[in-house]
Amino acid sequence: MKAKFHNVRLYVISMILLLPVFYGGSVPYSAYAKSAARLSGPAWVKAERGDEQVSLSWKPIKQAESYTIRYGISPGQYSQTISASSDTYGQTVIPRLTNGTMYYFQIAALVNGERTFYSKEKAVVPMPGFSPKNYVEAEGSNILAKENWNKAVDGDPKTAWSYGMASDNMFLHAYSKIYLNGIQLMASSIREMDRTYTVYGRYTNTGEEQEIGSVTVHLPGGNTPILIDPIQVKPGWYTHIRLMTESETELVYIHEVSFLSDKPPVQNVKGIPGDRQVRLSWDPFPGAEQYRIDYDHNSWFSSPKQSVTVSKDAYTGYTLAGLNNMYPMNFSTVTAIVYGEEYTPSILAKVPISPYPIGDQVPEGTKVSATGYYGLESFNFPEKAIDGDFTTHWAPRMGYKADGTISIIFPDPVNVHSIQLPTFSVADIQIYGLQNDKWKDLGVRKFDREMLDRYEPYPVPPGEYEGFLLSIKNKTGAFGLYELRLLYNTN
Repeated sequence: MKAKFHNVRLYVISMILLLPVFYGGSVPYSAYAKSAARLSGPAWVKAERGDEQVSLSWKPIKQAESYTIRYGISPGQYSQTISASSDTYGQTVIPRLTNGTMYYFQIAALVNGERTFYSKEKAVVPMPGFSPKNYVEAEGSNILAKENWNKAVDGDPKTAWSYGMASDNMFLHAYSKIYLNGIQLMASSIREMDRTYTVYGRYTNTGEEQEIGSVTVHLPGGNTPILIDPIQVKPGWYTHIRLMTESETELVYIHEVSFLSDKPPVQNVKGIPGDRQVRLSWDPFPGAEQYRIDYDHNSWFSSPKQSVTVSKDAYTGYTLAGLNNMYPMNFSTVTAIVYGEEYTPSILAKVPISPYPIGDQVPEGTKVSATGYYGLESFNFPEKAIDGDFTTHWAPRMGYKADGTISIIFPDPVNVHSIQLPTFSVADIQIYGLQNDKWKDLGVRKFDREMLDRYEPYPVPPGEYEGFLLSIKNKTGAFGLYELRLLYNTN
């Protein structure tokens, strides 16, 4: 039977190579590659909430003349449609929305006078304040619910941090100091109940924890999340927040947390990689007299190596030069200075430093599977190798000199000439490419030196590939694959 891409299974048929065989439907693969009556819609759509607004971004489509955005308050039902120019894919703001209401968005492009398919639907709920996503790491009291811990700070209102106890604690550990005036929650409960939320805060690891706010609310019950009354907290700088919940019944969900602040952070910090440099840009901050950029090659960022103060016009683009290519990433925050006062630092901008061009993220809908034991350690999951984040990684298993195999299958063929396999390890990676349902040996990528040349592209015979299989022979220490990146053919 022919292989069908969106319904694949990985089977181990060789103890050495662990090559997968895929079973499935009757539609020939070539039908996917050749049917071009209508192009696919924009991929990697992101929806960031704001106060009575939503900011959308997506991967641009080549030769797009414009984009159409449709949205509504029910899945699959869209009451509003707007047009956006071809250069707005980086950020398009939809204003005049209702806080606490879930909106559903889809985007299509106009190419050569014809509309593409619409993108996957994206749901988001506008809320006051700013999202803790990328600011904090969440932790709960119940280790068995570890997979839920970050779901209240992931920016997705359809996921939730849940627990089955009458009282529980959510711990939010910030990567940098945050100035808070209040906390806004979106919550739901299966049954009608009253619920008390108490907030405790401290500024440093060794600082004394103190109660800084509390609120009791009535949850009507049902599956629909509601925006509860804000929890007013003692204004100040915090790095650790504990949210304690109490009730006489169980099963309560927190879908989203939002931070309310009189000193909010700079938004939309972006970076462009370069050789011994990165170029940063961000949204202008109202009233800013200056900005301070803190940067380091260390993701923990507890005490950044360098700082520079720049003018109020630097938001359009500022280059951090003289960086070291030996360090694969630059981590930066941007802080607005208003009337001499520093505001909350931005989220960390994580930008590769490399003399090589950085390849594209794999297409949306790519399937990944791997050998190894994952347990409760989320950094082991194979999805980390295609999540677009160079600071997360897939590890085949815990332990010294652990080998493994990972299979990455695309929803449609990709036409590439090279791939990138950044890793922090000394290892040999045997590479196979899937073409016309057959695996072909593409050679071995050798990583002989740690922390060097990790972004150097590995050339493959130019052409269309349905997927790649990587068999890792680790030489020393643990192995971690940050990303599989693609360098496309231009003709």
